[in-house]
Amino acid sequence: MCNKNALRGSRIVCLLAAALAICILLSGCSGAVSNADDVKSDFSLTLPASASSEVLIESHGGFHGDGVTLIRYTFSQEDYDALVAQAQDGGDWQAVGPDGQLSDILLIDESEGFWAQNLPADGYWMYAGTPALDSTEEIYSYNFSVLVLDTDAEALYYYALDT
Repeated sequence: MCNKNALRGSRIVCLLAAALAICILLSGCSGAVSNADDVKSDFSLTLPASASSEVLIESHGGFHGDGVTLIRYTFSQEDYDALVAQAQDGGDWQAVGPDGQLSDILLIDESEGFWAQNLPADGYWMYAGTPALDSTEEIYSYNFSVLVLDTDAEALYYYALDT
């Protein structure tokens, strides 16, 4: 009788241990990072269902959560064409131009190196965050997001910097 209860107890312990191990393993699986919710909240832009994301840089973490996020989105041709049409209509979109404002923003954090090599020649962009684009104050901390629609690469980039 004692052996039967001991066997039953050890089975329960094994099942509980297995369930705990599965829970621990699954808690570390965050799935694919897309930041689609951030794009929507920062820029009032809902990404189409055809959006496919590729995380190029993700260095957020640590105690304060500072870091850089860079994600490339690609779309079906139809959805891409609709996004370009929306950018051409204006709104918050600005054309990439020779004034250098976009490159000044994107090269604030050169540690990741991506933008130094991949600044778009043509396209549109939007900015959200602090500091304000027209700020003349000395900046000690950057917390902003930029959307870059690169019409040469036919891709949308979401870039976020938190310092």
